[in-house]
Amino acid sequence: MKQVKRQISEVEKQVQILEQELAKFETELADPKVYGNPNVLQETSQKFESVQKELDAVNQKWESLMLEAEELEAQLGS
Repeated sequence: MKQVKRQISEVEKQVQILEQELAKFETELADPKVYGNPNVLQETSQKFESVQKELDAVNQKWESLMLEAEELEAQLGS
């Protein structure tokens, strides 16, 4: 159980880091210097999409770990 809780904590840290990266890219995408330059816009948009996909994967991992933790707690409680 301790291992699962540690993994959950690590994944939550990853989520926080990725959410900060997304916020940074959202700010950049709102900058007229970025959206006014097609090359920079495309590059920033690709980075944003890449981080978004990574965040989606990490969120799925978090959900899986939470289910595993719930199952372990149910087993320990029985």
